[in-house]
Amino acid sequence: MNASGLIRGYLAKNVETEDFLTHVTTTIQRQLQEWDEHYKVKVETCPGHSFLITIHVNTPIYKVVLSQEEVQMNQEKGPYALDRLIWRELQVQGMVILYSPGNYLAHVL
Repeated sequence: MNASGLIRGYLAKNVETEDFLTHVTTTIQRQLQEWDEHYKVKVETCPGHSFLITIHVNTPIYKVVLSQEEVQMNQEKGPYALDRLIWRELQVQGMVILYSPGNYLAHVL
């Protein structure tokens, strides 16, 4: 999957934090679906201004909890910093990152 740093940089600077998180998780779902079309990514807002990101395909389920501050800080840090944070947490939980054509994962990992 290919990604445009210019467009992502614009989004990081000009959209609300929750909208940016939605964009990032949609991008992550698109990447995952290149590996297996059954991957689903769901974002829920939790009490205490945090977000629960759930990723599943068949039985394995990965969960990432991020505070509003973490999302906002990574949004301000760089166009792909939030993606990087989520992908690294998924790796810690045991997700295997597969090779993919395109530059998205190169931007992120």
